Amino acid sequence: ADIERAISGLSLRSRYREIFSSFDKYFSIGNMDAINREITALPDDEDAHRDRHCALARFSGIYGHHHLSILSTIELLKAEKTRHSLALMPEATIRRLFPDAYTRCIGEQSAAFGISPDILYAVIMAESLFKHDAASSAGALGLMQIMPPTARGIARQLNVREYDLRDACTSIRFGAQY
Repeated sequence: ADIERAISGLSLRSRYREIFSSFDKYFSIGNMDAINREITALPDDEDAHRDRHCALARFSGIYGHHHLSILSTIELLKAEKTRHSLALMPEATIRRLFPDAYTRCIGEQSAAFGISPDILYAVIMAESLFKHDAASSAGALGLMQIMPPTARGIARQLNVREYDLRDACTSIRFGAQY
């Protein structure tokens, strides 16, 4: 509950509140370079570390960077040595850890292929942690981490000539077909 209050209220401990509050404007315009620049300029002390993850969890969730929100929430839980059951966490924390992202695409593809939306969410969580443009060291791409040769076969089955596996809906469609 303390973590959730810190994230939702942006209750920060360090003296860098202004910098962390500026993440909102950077996320709103999609300037991830500015966020990274601000983060690297900060000291790596315990309070700044906590505040960085509070700000990232809050603003990345608001602006659809679910993977950053999940990772930052996990880092906060680890830093606070939270050991209680997921069922005992505040609902907002659970939603941050398991976001309802890409609902339109998941709904359409689960219906089209007769797959539970929960299965698609589980694959996305396991494969890419909701990062739509994820790329593995092996070459798998997108939310569903599909290898390009596999994608070519799926595209033939779906009669799709042009596609981008880093597009969330395309990755979900191809993953549901696969």
